[in-house]
Amino acid sequence: MTEAQPNILFIVVDDCGYADLGCTGQNDYATPALDRLAAEGVRFTQAYANASLCTNTRVALMTGRYQYRLPIGLVEPLRWTDRDKPDMGLPPSVPTLPSL
Repeated sequence: MTEAQPNILFIVVDDCGYADLGCTGQNDYATPALDRLAAEGVRFTQAYANASLCTNTRVALMTGRYQYRLPIGLVEPLRWTDRDKPDMGLPPSVPTLPSL
């Protein structure tokens, strides 16, 4: 018998603060789907970002590594004209969470 794979869902949102959802006390607008996920799932209520930029934090989340340990070649702001530079982005050789 094979072991079941874990069922993990990451919701990554830009500019969403801790108190911006109904499940954390916000009353100005409704977030029923996220509130239900919070009520029925596991909530992590204390977390730290390893950088002030969302890209670096996402690199850490997807690879399990600090962004400064990877040659991501990130220069802010990213420009559309830089999209084909070979040193931009995460190297294909770096394992990411979805590939595990």
